[in-house]
Amino acid sequence: MKSLFDVDAWHEIFITIRKNKLRSFLTSFSIAWGIFMLMILLGSGNGLKNGSKSMFEESALNTIWVWTNITSKAYDGYPKGRRVKLQNDDVKIIKSEVANIDKLSANFYMGSTPFAYKTESSSFSIKCCYPAVKEIDKLEVEKGRFLNHLDIIQKRKVIVISKQVVDALFKREDPLNKMIIVNSIPFRVIGVVKAKDDDLNPLIPFTTYQVVFQKTNRVHNIALTTKQISLAESEKLEQDIRTRMAHKHHFDPTDNRALGTYNNFADYKRTMNIFSAIQMFIWIIGCGTLMAGIVGVSNIMLIIVKERTKEIGIRKALGAKPNSIISLILQESIFLTTLAGFIGMVAGAGVMKLVVLIMKWNNIESDTFVNPSVDIGIAITATIVLIISGVVAGYIPAKKAAKISPIEALRYE
Repeated sequence: MKSLFDVDAWHEIFITIRKNKLRSFLTSFSIAWGIFMLMILLGSGNGLKNGSKSMFEESALNTIWVWTNITSKAYDGYPKGRRVKLQNDDVKIIKSEVANIDKLSANFYMGSTPFAYKTESSSFSIKCCYPAVKEIDKLEVEKGRFLNHLDIIQKRKVIVISKQVVDALFKREDPLNKMIIVNSIPFRVIGVVKAKDDDLNPLIPFTTYQVVFQKTNRVHNIALTTKQISLAESEKLEQDIRTRMAHKHHFDPTDNRALGTYNNFADYKRTMNIFSAIQMFIWIIGCGTLMAGIVGVSNIMLIIVKERTKEIGIRKALGAKPNSIISLILQESIFLTTLAGFIGMVAGAGVMKLVVLIMKWNNIESDTFVNPSVDIGIAITATIVLIISGVVAGYIPAKKAAKISPIEALRYE
């Protein structure tokens, strides 16, 4: 078999390609198009999947939220249309009686509240919460510290703010340990948190709010994270909370309006299952496109061998060995397949990169389409599959033609 570095062999291959430009183009195009479409399909699928993942990652994946509303069913002598209100006791019940809870925070939201610092003033909504919110909402402290257990116990008048509050009240001044007036009450700034968006509510201890502002034990919602448990266990925990709250507040456990819950983990699993099905569909289409390329290569290789049957007869009559004939045909097949596969791979990756750049240049921020990249290993594997297919497609007819006697080959029409 001729060496891959045989200059004469490669010279002959390039002459053959130049003589059959259309045939060589069609062969290359079918291969490049198959790889290109696979890259585009996989990249688009990954972009959609990454977008969905990023939306779930705004808070801890294993988070469950609980809130109440108005009953929609009569139950145990109580009429429908009754408002259910969460209270401090409900937080204690859930925390002490429900298994597999990791972090938990009772939350209350104050509407537009006046803020003032020196001559600057503005209004912000406030989130009254527990320190666990840091892990639940995946908040990052940029300066200072976050709320802690002592802030809750001692009902300290401390506040954690976002960049939005810093820009509105402090301008270029360092806000740490400064006193700001919140609805006529002085609060000390202990930290600045970094968030994905600037519209993050300032945070104060939940117990401070109940003593200083509301004088009540009302809770708007409860957010909690679970331990490392399965989806079935997470859904059981969710149902356990519903059962206990229904018993305490006298409403039908099946009344989803009376008590609302959102299981981030369950929703994530359902969404990822949908995208797994979509990716499987994409792979089926992509593999179908690759198969079309393989069939195209096979047909063209059959044509190449038929066209060169007389040439093969002449070579054999001049003493060429069957292996040298097979090698020449295979080298042409490998060269075209590798070159076209590489072009398709680069073009596909380039288009995906261009999409990202266009979105960036036009300040298009999409929560549903993020980083439409493709694993380069997958692209290389697909190209190798095509190369192997090209080798097989060329080898079978080439070997058959190489076995023909010179006389038969010269008579071939």
